Amino acid sequence: ELCIYAPLVTVYFILVLHFAKEPLIQLYQEGSTTYALITLVLILAQAALLEAFTSWLLRRIGLR
Repeated sequence: ELCIYAPLVTVYFILVLHFAKEPLIQLYQEGSTTYALITLVLILAQAALLEAFTSWLLRRIGLR
């Protein structure tokens, strides 16, 4: 599971860094409260989506 999950997290990190870096910097500069709330939502969404995707992928491969 770790061999599947680690590359997914790495790719996700690179994509978020590429696409969300500027909007998140702008949000932080405009108001740290809004930034904090948005980043908490992003953290929760990331955890849920990556867990769901990993579980689906493991079922497809037949490891679960």
